[in-house]
Amino acid sequence: MRTIRRWSVPQFALLVILTTGCAGDSSTAAQDRELATAVVLTAEDLPGYVEAEPGSPGGGLKADTCNGPNKTWDERPRKRGASGGDFRRDGDSVRVQSAALVTEEETEAQEAMAYLRRTLSSDCVRENDRALLAGDDMTIQSFSVEPLPDLRLGDETVGFRTTARVSSEGKPSTLYFDLLYIRSGRVIGGMMIFQFQTPFPADERARLATVMAGRMQGVAAK
Repeated sequence: MRTIRRWSVPQFALLVILTTGCAGDSSTAAQDRELATAVVLTAEDLPGYVEAEPGSPGGGLKADTCNGPNKTWDERPRKRGASGGDFRRDGDSVRVQSAALVTEEETEAQEAMAYLRRTLSSDCVRENDRALLAGDDMTIQSFSVEPLPDLRLGDETVGFRTTARVSSEGKPSTLYFDLLYIRSGRVIGGMMIFQFQTPFPADERARLATVMAGRMQGVAAK
């Protein structure tokens, strides 16, 4: 199971790391954080999953490492986001996490989605993820990042699946890591899904994304 724990962060840090911490609150920021909290996935959305104890997000990719800084991903949005729980099934074989961010202006959310689209498909991010996986006890046989089918939720979506075929102690494994971001107005919701050996079912991913998108639509109207 070390492989799965090691693969628990990568690109999702682009959203999750930026939605933790609340220093320098204003009343507007606090209200936006409440709205973001209403978007993330909960235990009721994931029957059969167990919520893990909160822990450190660990390493990962800082947003400006690969594509330069973006004002939507600086310290300020930390006040306006929320992270959902870390839900697991079948031990650590399936993991689902979510996060949401409310920007001050819709143009910031639009710029952030464009930034994510560029960054998540960049060679830099792919090399970062390969580096996170690589180690003395693991050999990467193949590694690919492909766009997820467009679910046409909210105002825009961007999603990628990373597939890594690896060998550890002579045993082959396949890791699937899905990232999906949805924007509705000035609200961005993100979902990370990890599955070991087989891809996460597309219909279940669509169900969870639709749940978040529906909440985002309500929040965006406020």
